[in-house]
Amino acid sequence: MRFEIGSNVVDFSNMASVKERLIRVQGFVQGMLEDVEMRRELCRAQILDADMEYGDALIGFMQEYIELCDQISEFKVELARLDTHMGNISKLELTYERMKRDLRNVEADFANMVEDSFNS
Repeated sequence: MRFEIGSNVVDFSNMASVKERLIRVQGFVQGMLEDVEMRRELCRAQILDADMEYGDALIGFMQEYIELCDQISEFKVELARLDTHMGNISKLELTYERMKRDLRNVEADFANMVEDSFNS
């Protein structure tokens, strides 16, 4: 069982290291999102300032506000994509644990069969 993140293949052998990297990337993107959201709110406050006169400064703040909203959307899409990858890794982890458990059961059954054949 495996899946791809871009050109990288994630399987049982590397899922732990990929998960660690994804967690770091998620934290980084979340931090950037929070920074941009704060900048958007500051920009919004400038736009809504009663002393702000219509002119180049106001238009500049409005343009910056639009750009910041676009960046926020992009960061949210990226976080959703990372969440999907984390979900896939969770499925891999569950499958891996189930396979280990099943293998232990098969080994135990085989050992019992061998023991029974010697006792007969």
